[in-house]
Amino acid sequence: MSNRTLTILVIISLAFNLAFLGSFVYHRYIDGPDGPPDFPRKPPSEFLELIHQNREMIHGCRERFHDAKADFMKSLHDPEITDDELRIKLDRSIDLLKDLEENIGSTMIEARKNMTPEQRQKMFEHMKNKKPRRRPDRSFTD
Repeated sequence: MSNRTLTILVIISLAFNLAFLGSFVYHRYIDGPDGPPDFPRKPPSEFLELIHQNREMIHGCRERFHDAKADFMKSLHDPEITDDELRIKLDRSIDLLKDLEENIGSTMIEARKNMTPEQRQKMFEHMKNKKPRRRPDRSFTD
């Protein structure tokens, strides 16, 4: 290889290394586990109790929904299942999702009743602007 080709390869390699280090520093220190310094990922501590009061009920609803959804997805590739059985599984999954959303919404309404207008503004602005959590990949096949 010529000197010019080697120089180009070294420059490209250096650029990729700098990009990797820059993204590492950004995700580790600037946008770390708690988010950027001006936007905490966690809600203010005074609201943690409001969030955790119905956590077990909501967690149970969420797990039932995910189980029903996974069962539906697994059933789709079963050649012996009928369309009516698939429709029943889909309806069950939709009903469980509706229950989950209803429980979350009811919890938020109850929490809102106990807040001052300033607390409501602070809490729900935080919830509206917070970053979505990264969900683990849920495989639908065994």
